[in-house]
Amino acid sequence: MTAEVVIMNTVGVAMAADSAVTIGNNASKIFTSTDKLFQLSTADPVAIMTFQNAALLGVPWETIVKQYRDAQGRREFTTVEEHAKSFLRFISRNRSMFPVPVQNDGIVHILGRSFLQFRDSWLKPALDAHSKDKDLKATDIAQIARVVLKGAREVLRTQSQRLPGFGAERAARIAARYRPQARRILKEVFGTLPLDDATKGGLVQYALDRLSRSAFTNGFTGVVFAGFGSRQHLPSLVAYQIEGFAGGRLRAGPPQHSRIEQLGSTASIIPFAQKEAVEAFMEGVDRDLKERFGKEVRTAITQVGESLVNAIKKKNPKLSAEMKKVLEQGVPRVMEALDKNWDKLSESHWRPITEIVHTLPKDELAAMAESLVNLTKFKRRITPKKETVGGPIDVAVITRGDGFVWIKRKHYFDPNLNPRAMSKFRA
Repeated sequence: MTAEVVIMNTVGVAMAADSAVTIGNNASKIFTSTDKLFQLSTADPVAIMTFQNAALLGVPWETIVKQYRDAQGRREFTTVEEHAKSFLRFISRNRSMFPVPVQNDGIVHILGRSFLQFRDSWLKPALDAHSKDKDLKATDIAQIARVVLKGAREVLRTQSQRLPGFGAERAARIAARYRPQARRILKEVFGTLPLDDATKGGLVQYALDRLSRSAFTNGFTGVVFAGFGSRQHLPSLVAYQIEGFAGGRLRAGPPQHSRIEQLGSTASIIPFAQKEAVEAFMEGVDRDLKERFGKEVRTAITQVGESLVNAIKKKNPKLSAEMKKVLEQGVPRVMEALDKNWDKLSESHWRPITEIVHTLPKDELAAMAESLVNLTKFKRRITPKKETVGGPIDVAVITRGDGFVWIKRKHYFDPNLNPRAMSKFRA
């Protein structure tokens, strides 16, 4: 994992990224010398930053970015969004870097991760919960799997958009093409679990449907573009999630946009990857704590209401039934009002910060971006969680006039011993 921050105002953009990369499913190895922040163009002041997965189908993102930069030369694009689209096209059409056999192998890994995610995140907790109450029979397990699968498919349908370029017809062709592999992987992942044929078929279709939707596994890469296109006088940002190919097309999710405008948003602070510390700094409260507090309040209100209903029930059953209906309708309204109040309190905390950010000069933008990454790094260091944020922090500032400028940058070599390499960087 990693921690990255982009701060924008009318002056320019500051970008900061740590250097940690984790290897292994449980972050068993952590190295702190990875590059995640790069200059994307030699013509326009645009940068690219990556997080989560350090490679795409085995090719390091550093290699992809630098080959793209060399291939584009001095070519200009009018907006950052056009730069991003050009970069994605370069990847999609690069069969020498991503040949079809490699793309197909990537699909196998995506399907495997989808099945594992379903088994570990959805099915296993449900089985564990039921095993505490009774000894599970084969028919019980099959029924639980059917119920859990129904919920997972509903979430996929309602909360995951179709990927751009992956319409219904293309999705159907992709599903037909990779169905044999999905069936084979299903057997490997679920082993001897007593699933009926209908559930197995539903699981296969669920994994295949994910290929054409923005339901990425933990093998995705976040790619962030920020700076100025050739006709942009104020900075903008666009970010994508990317994970492999399907049917010869790059699986890139719907873009996330942020723009600085003269009559709109004049400052933005946008964290990526492990962003809980930055969000807590901005909002004044940790989001996990806020969610836990909301659940506790709901439970307390419900318990008090039920106690009153039960107390009245003995003397006045009719009134008790009416109060129960009022309680069922009233608790959601109370929680909705509480959420709105939280949002107002949160805004009263982060809005003054963004008003200050609007006025920050370039050096202060860079210092703030670095400090926010350091905040996440420090929190990871003093808590029991693994230190998946660490190493030197690379910082760059991008302005319309000065272009891409490094404020802090690590090197894996001694610059004094490598004048030829340094001359290349200067060029």
